[in-house]
Amino acid sequence: MPRGEDLGDLFPDLDFAGAMQQRPAGIGSLSNVLRIAAAVTVSYALTSWLVPGANALFAPITALIVVQATPWRTIGVTLQRVAGAAIGVLLASLWVNLVGLTWWSMLIAVIVSLLVARQLKWSIGGQLQIPLAVVFVMTLGPGSLDHDMWRVLDVVIGGVIGMAFTVALPSRPTVTKLESSLRAFRQGIYDMLDAVARECGTLSVPLVRGEDHAFAVESRRMHSLSASARAQLVALAEGTHLNFRGRGVAGRLESDALRLQRLASIAVQARGLGGAANRLYDRAEITPSLPSGDFAVLLFALVDLMRAALGSDNDPVGSGDSQVVLTMSADLEEALTVWATRIAGEGRVATDGLASISMLGRIDHLRWQLIDYPRGA
Repeated sequence: MPRGEDLGDLFPDLDFAGAMQQRPAGIGSLSNVLRIAAAVTVSYALTSWLVPGANALFAPITALIVVQATPWRTIGVTLQRVAGAAIGVLLASLWVNLVGLTWWSMLIAVIVSLLVARQLKWSIGGQLQIPLAVVFVMTLGPGSLDHDMWRVLDVVIGGVIGMAFTVALPSRPTVTKLESSLRAFRQGIYDMLDAVARECGTLSVPLVRGEDHAFAVESRRMHSLSASARAQLVALAEGTHLNFRGRGVAGRLESDALRLQRLASIAVQARGLGGAANRLYDRAEITPSLPSGDFAVLLFALVDLMRAALGSDNDPVGSGDSQVVLTMSADLEEALTVWATRIAGEGRVATDGLASISMLGRIDHLRWQLIDYPRGA
């Protein structure tokens, strides 16, 4: 389905360049074990029947390498395998028939094949297909050009059979891992803000310059949690591409991307709030106009609002009730307004007061993001 322009960066490039970056993802499920075994067996049987002899080796090896759980990944790995093998076989055939097989001809062949491979913008698995083919051909020794062309054809046969099995019998994509990563991301935001609320103002010894609160570690986790969720979205998008069993999942990908984008935006603002609190509280040279205890009350109210808007535990991210969110948001807005008025009413606002008002503004900005989240998601 068409992607919104503002969501494009979250999705993979499903083009030729993207295909050449695909990597084998491991053996996977039992169904993929059976799929690989069947493709390897058919590849061996077909090439043994067509070309008796050692050539039957290349087709089953290719099928073993290229068969993946999804059509898109299989196509990408197959293109790299076939192209790499073709390049490697042609280079090695010319070389071994010219100079024969010796230790130094093997050394030169491997060095040249690696230099050629590193120039290609493929995955590491695809790049290694060239030296792999070179080593195979060099080890088998000199042969006729027709014999070597059959080796390339064997690779093509194995790749075509591997793609046929995957396209005809693909795995069914599921959203389980994506939903789990989104929930972990959401919980990471809650944990960080809870840690901020519980730690600020509780240290017996003020922090020195350059020293951070312990909750700074929770804050840094946001990047890895966001990256993990995005990786699951990419895997799901690739898993549904050209997969007739993934049509139902493909229809919801844009809404999933929107949920991730909004969650990431909330995480950025939450990290900014944590960074400001790290600088404002438990410093000998600063006396916040917003006491740490009252700041904690506001933060706990913000986290409760987040749980109402974004859900909690095993709830899908964004499963909140918009009416409940509006009611809780109004209560939080009132508390923020009271504190902003109190600080501003103390007379000329000093730097410490400005920092506290800034904290209130950061909480209010998150409040506004949460108001629209249930409806938007």
